[in-house]
Amino acid sequence: MCIGVFAQNATLTGTVKDTQGEPLPGANIYIVGQTSKGVTSSSDGTFSLSGISNGDVIRFAFVGYQTQDITYRGQLFLNIILEDELTTIDE
Repeated sequence: MCIGVFAQNATLTGTVKDTQGEPLPGANIYIVGQTSKGVTSSSDGTFSLSGISNGDVIRFAFVGYQTQDITYRGQLFLNIILEDELTTIDE
């Protein structure tokens, strides 16, 4: 008998920082398409997101920074670095 094991309702922890290594408190972390499954990063940029399954797309967003999507593949910890969003202002 063969039994397959899949990560159901896993918990992912990690940090969200900018390109200078500074934490981004208040970054939004959520599973795309599931608005009820999301958290914000704490004052030191850390987060813990529960209820994740393999294949879920996790979005990391913070105002003024480029949004980043990661497909969950059983990771336990992620270090996310968000890059500045370059915008131009018309005169």
